Parts: sequence; C-alpha cells; structure tokens
Amino acid sequence: QGVSAAATDVYKRQGYGTLGYGLPAGIGAKLGAPQRPGLVLVGDGGFLYTAQELATASEELDSPLVVLLWNNDALGQIRDDMLGLDIEPVGVLPRNPDFALLGRAYGCAVRQPQDLDELERDLRAGFGQPGVTLIELRHACAR
Repeated sequence: QGVSAAATDVYKRQGYGTLGYGLPAGIGAKLGAPQRPGLVLVGDGGFLYTAQELATASEELDSPLVVLLWNNDALGQIRDDMLGLDIEPVGVLPRNPDFALLGRAYGCAVRQPQDLDELERDLRAGFGQPGVTLIELRHACAR
C-alpha cells in the first residue's frame, strides 16, 4: 500500500501484516527509484523475519538506503495487545542477535546513536553515502 504526497512516497502495511514487510519493501522501492532517498522504519521483531535481505540490499544498491531499526528487545505491539486483553504474554520477548555485528556481516555501515544529536548526524551520514546504513535505536522494554 502506498501513500503519495508531493515528492514523498510512503509504503506501509496495515494491521499485523507488518511483520517482515519493511526491509524487502524498502529494497524494492529503492531499486524502483534509486535516485530517491530510501528510509526503512522497522522494529526488531519485524526485522528478524527478513534480516537476511540485508545481503540483497548490500549487493544490489549503490545509492543510499537507511534502515532505522527500533530495538526494544520485544514484539512490543503484540505484547501490549495481549496485556490489553488480559492474556499472559508468551513468545514476545525474543533473544535478539547483535544487530551491529549482523549488519556489518552483510556489508552495511552501522550506527548506534545514543542521543538525538547523534541520530541526526547518523541519518545525514547514511543519506550521504552509497549503500545500506543500519541505524540501531536501543530502547529498554519493560519486561
């Protein structure tokens, strides 16, 4: 699904069909319009469904693609929905890999900003260099 506004196109999925969609969709959009800035917003849980696509992105993309990974060490939305329905959360706290190591293994530039100033700097750097930049944002999730 796409939303078009002026010079910006946003492709997003609805509901729980989101898990695993972001990275491959972002790669496809970037291959289709390599001259346009590419940004993938993805949570750690959804990213784990298709993380291996970093290999494709690193091999095929010459123009910048920034993958902004929100790492809360949880399937947070699913967990919150379970709690809201008085269901004991099960299977929503995966043991994540070292995303920085994973990104580097696939040939990505990796950044792990600690504050908003670093995030801004890392985004500018990612959009200013060819290839894939993985930016991991850590967020401690209440267990």
